[in-house]
Parts: sequence; C-alpha cells; structure tokens
Amino acid sequence: MQKSTTLLFLLISISILSQESISLAGILKDQTDFVKNAHIYNVNSEKGTISNDKGEFNIEVSLDDKIEITSIQHYKRVILITQEILNDKKIEIEVYLKSYMLNEVEIDNENLFDKFQKTVDPKMEDIALVKAKSALDFSNVKIEANENYEKTEKEQQHTKNVTDPTRSFDGVSLFKLFSAFSSITKSNKQKKEIAYKEKFPTLIKEDLGEDFFYKKLGIPKEKYYHFLSYCQPLGIEEIYKNGGKLEVMDIFIKEHKNYLKLINEE
Repeated sequence: MQKSTTLLFLLISISILSQESISLAGILKDQTDFVKNAHIYNVNSEKGTISNDKGEFNIEVSLDDKIEITSIQHYKRVILITQEILNDKKIEIEVYLKSYMLNEVEIDNENLFDKFQKTVDPKMEDIALVKAKSALDFSNVKIEANENYEKTEKEQQHTKNVTDPTRSFDGVSLFKLFSAFSSITKSNKQKKEIAYKEKFPTLIKEDLGEDFFYKKLGIPKEKYYHFLSYCQPLGIEEIYKNGGKLEVMDIFIKEHKNYLKLINEE
C-alpha cells in the first residue's frame, strides 16, 4: 500500500512539473534585420504577443506547446516547446521573407521570348538555336526535278530527311521547354500573390473606410499595420480576396478589444 502511494505521488509530481509554465524570452530575426511587429501566438494556451522594434518578445509557454510566428512580410513558422527550451528560458528564431523566395524570372508581354530564353538551360538553348538556324537555312538544299522514277527506297528517305526542317530538332527535350514555361507561369502566380499582400492594407482601408478602424474600433493610426498583422493568422487576406468582406469586418470587431488591451499593457 505504501509503495502504491509513493508511486502515485511521483506520477502526480511528474505531471505537475511537465505542465509548469515559464516566461520565454525570444528574439526574431530574418535575413536582413530584427523582425518587429510579428505576431507570436501560443496555440495551446490561445494567448499571444507581438515583437518590439528589436525583435524581442516574452510569452508564457509549457512543455510541448506550439508557438506560431506570423508576419505579413514573412512565412509562418511553428516552434515546438521542448524541455531544452524550457531549461534555457530563451530562444532565437529566424523567419524568412516572402520576397526572398521568388527567384523565378519575371515576364511581360513585350519581351516574352527574351525572358523565356534566360530560363532555358544554356547548353540546351545553344543546341536549339544552332539547330533552328540550320533547319531554316535552305541555301545549301539542292532542288532537283524528279527525273529518276527508279530511285531506291533508301535514296527517297534520304531526300525526305534533307528537305524536312523539323528533323533538325531531333534530340531537343520538349520536357525542358515545357518545364521552362511552367516555371514562368508559377512565377506569375507568385508575383500576383505578393502584389496582393502588399496592396491588401490599402485595399481594405479604402473599402471599409478610415473611420471604421480609427473611430469605431479605436485603432491608433500608427498601429494600423500592426493591427492587420495581429489579425493575419485568422486568414483575413484570403477571406477578403474571396468576397468575404462582412466576415473580415466581423473578425476585426471581435479582435480589436484584445488587441487594444495587449498594446496598452506593453
């Protein structure tokens, strides 16, 4: 009986220790500088905070908590709180700028072919250009009247090969050409997505009006972008893009009180 009681006590103690929370001090960085105004959110406790101008933040965490880091300019990152992080009580996190991920070529309608050529593998491009040039050069092709009706099948096939320009492209990979065009299409899509994210703060403010944010919700003008970053994990950009204007307004109305409370506590 005494052994059972001791074992139960140990299990309870371990459980309590595993649920112990600490104030975790963190710093956010990207490839260029400290990351300010990023939203740091504890998925388990449903509590969040925002990084300051030096990328610093503090947040309550426990073992196995998941921390989401989001910013309009950066890709979301999720951190799992381990025992090692709890022991250190501090963490340095690197996030990645979205604009740094767009390495494909940009294109416009006026110089489509010039841009496309730059995306083709140089070796394959040289082969294609040389073969195209030779295929379209008919200066060395000898045109003869069909005087000999008794030509062998082999000779007839040879004549066909000489006068068929498309034969000169044998060996050029159509898959590579298709891949290059697919890369351009992907680049266009990413370019449009980034352009939309950059224009979103202006679009939503013009649509809902400044009074909605500054007077009705009481958001300070200098914190406007900060507030959008705070609401960004709720998918406001995609919802608005798909015509959910009223749904986005509802999110702003529900979240503004917690946001104002949060910035007043800093």
